[in-house]
Amino acid sequence: LVGFSAELTGKQSEASINMRNGVRMAVEEINDTGGIAGRPINLVIEDDGGIPEGAVDADRKLIDQKVVAIIGHLTSNQTLAGYDVTEKEQVVLFSPTAATSVLTKKKDYLYHPNNTGERSASENDQPKLRSLAAFVTRSAMGGIWFVAEIRS
Repeated sequence: LVGFSAELTGKQSEASINMRNGVRMAVEEINDTGGIAGRPINLVIEDDGGIPEGAVDADRKLIDQKVVAIIGHLTSNQTLAGYDVTEKEQVVLFSPTAATSVLTKKKDYLYHPNNTGERSASENDQPKLRSLAAFVTRSAMGGIWFVAEIRS
């Protein structure tokens, strides 16, 4: 079970909707080719409303549903708020669009592209990621936003 959380309503909803659609396409593509280790990915979607408090609430709802990872949020503010929840619960947070340098120092359960284009943490820093064999999110235009390959 993988979660997705972003601003699906609000000022920046168009970008978040495109991100959600890209994630749905990636999940469908992965499931069409046999899933991960023969198991399909189930995607659960939450709207963070574009505010930090909404990110916290959305991530808590996803964690309550036992997701192993969350893809989101659209902005750095929501990602920072969500990170506090996901880190405490040891749930991986993939943030393909957050750009603040504050996130670069966060390593345990966070993956995001920093301003050098590299991911923020090494695979060895990510114990929870072993539950995911691979996950790819793609933008609505087909460009790869984020790739994580983890050995089971």
